[in-house]
Amino acid sequence: MAKVLSGAGKVFVSHTPGVRPRIDRISIQNFRAFPGTGNPEIDLNGKNLLVYGENGAGKSSIFHALDEFFSIDPATIVSRKKLLESQANIFSPDGSELTSVTVTFAGGDPIAWSDKGHPVDIVGVAPVVIEGAYRKAMLDYRALLDVNYKFIGQDINLFPAFISVLLRDMPVPYNGTPRELARIWRRTKSFFDARHTASRRDLIDAMMAAINAAIDLTLPALKDATNKFLKLLKCDDLEIVDFEFSHLGCNWTRPRAARKIRNQKIGFMLKQRGEEIGRPHHFLNEARLSSLALAFYLAGRQIMTQTLQLDTPKLMVLDDVLVGLDQSNRLPVLDLLKTEFEEWQIVLLTHDRVWFEMARAHLPEEGAQAWTTIELFEGTDPSGVTRPVQRPHNMDQVIDNLTIANTFLAANHDNAAAVHTRIAFEQSLKKFCEKRSVPVAFKANPKELKTEDLLNAVDAWLVEPKHAAKRAAKKVVLDPLLQAARASQRVILNPYSHSTPVTLAKGEVKSAIDAVQNLNAEFRK
Repeated sequence: MAKVLSGAGKVFVSHTPGVRPRIDRISIQNFRAFPGTGNPEIDLNGKNLLVYGENGAGKSSIFHALDEFFSIDPATIVSRKKLLESQANIFSPDGSELTSVTVTFAGGDPIAWSDKGHPVDIVGVAPVVIEGAYRKAMLDYRALLDVNYKFIGQDINLFPAFISVLLRDMPVPYNGTPRELARIWRRTKSFFDARHTASRRDLIDAMMAAINAAIDLTLPALKDATNKFLKLLKCDDLEIVDFEFSHLGCNWTRPRAARKIRNQKIGFMLKQRGEEIGRPHHFLNEARLSSLALAFYLAGRQIMTQTLQLDTPKLMVLDDVLVGLDQSNRLPVLDLLKTEFEEWQIVLLTHDRVWFEMARAHLPEEGAQAWTTIELFEGTDPSGVTRPVQRPHNMDQVIDNLTIANTFLAANHDNAAAVHTRIAFEQSLKKFCEKRSVPVAFKANPKELKTEDLLNAVDAWLVEPKHAAKRAAKKVVLDPLLQAARASQRVILNPYSHSTPVTLAKGEVKSAIDAVQNLNAEFRK
């Protein structure tokens, strides 16, 4: 897909032709929590991205940067320019003219939203951005509230969510040309706000009829997809029985001031264990309400994007949408994303450190659905301005801790290197035991599970009578590696974790790192 930029005098390439566009890197300058220029790029390398950041570290700025970059709202060039100006970091010494968000797709040239204009205003860029804007899935926790807590004291109305997120890109056949639901609804409202001439009334009626018919056609598929996702989210007791949509209309016989577009409401009938629930947001717990909202949104995004052409990006950004779920209900969300949204590029943002580590251990680091990860911290530059500090990580926690250990060792921080080696050693043993279903002695308090318990469990697994012959070759390879790791325990376990001075040499710490690294490499096979 190559176009000539207006006035640029060169061929512009938005992404690798014939391959679904995936973001390679993002640059955020002087935008919200990212002050000034010179902020390092966020590298995705075409992968999915897991981001941890404490509140105030800048992760939600990533969400807003992508959400407003892939957007067709507001509708005019001037209003889009004002939106960018309003997002400038107020503590930055730089002016709003330096505010920018730049997205580079794999195999393409950088696409910038700056004071020179929004991508939808630049010839040759608009198609990939506009298509991405209509098909995107951008959700934060407030979006989930829009289908439950927002309606406390009244019935839930999904119509605004249908128009703005769930079905915004639904093709609505009108006047011989399919148009997106969000676009034709915007046009309907703009016509309604103008003079109600006879011809304009006919146009409004025709557009409302087209919207009604398109929504009616889509609701059965949305119900089936939502129920499927509820099961995948382990909410087997919940079932959407039906959606209730009375159809848009207008009573033209009433005086102009009293006229309005009626029936802007979509409800649903929900059952739990076979019993109908009139107002689920007054009855269900927060975990189930969050799961229900996620099921709605993800189902709508899936059925609207099943037949997209390869030149259309599929981008999903989830900003702390799982805060209403406990840990046991969060892993099913990752499994759902893996099985049902394998073609999407996903950015998952969280402020929960425990959840971040759980997700990092659960998500794949290689293959078509590979993930990469970073941490964001609030730092202060020499001028006293706070800015996000980016720390890249390896998705594999063992390799990540070994990398950190080597970094500390090179800087002569032997204690810190030994601590991270110890962490890597325990993580490697736990991952192997989990992957191979190695029986480990039960401890009511997981903190009481010692490294020696894991080592003994691996030893016993290798000589288990029923499988000893089959595991003999593996035992020959692992025994010396386990022995080397054991010999390093006095380095990587206790001595460097206490205030008592130790006489261990730097080379011994390096030997411990190598021992754990070699053992982990064999475990990974």
